Amino acid sequence: MLGLGPSLPPASAGMAYVAAAMPAMGLGDPLLNHIANLKAAQKRLRDEKKSIAKNLRNAERRKKRLRVRARQLTDDDLVAVLRMRQDLRERAVAGEGAEMSTSPGSSGSDARSSGSSAA
Repeated sequence: MLGLGPSLPPASAGMAYVAAAMPAMGLGDPLLNHIANLKAAQKRLRDEKKSIAKNLRNAERRKKRLRVRARQLTDDDLVAVLRMRQDLRERAVAGEGAEMSTSPGSSGSDARSSGSSAA
């Protein structure tokens, strides 16, 4: 040709030529590393998105199952659940107060016995 530089590659060479020529032009390592980092970040974000979607779908299914079970409960069942929850709260409060005033070994048994006798 005219000797103005390297001749142009054929159109079929495409990206292979560009990738091979980049290091010769001084663009290889930083640019390729940047592209690789972007691809890795994209994959991480895609995986995170899938995981979040899966967790959301599972939470919605769990909520639906609980609603179905809750509809099957009788009034007596609901009252029993409320009593159990109240008992657990009382035990937690009694356990916290006892731990602050006495040793941990003696507070656990005292809190359990006082909580069960109150019911």
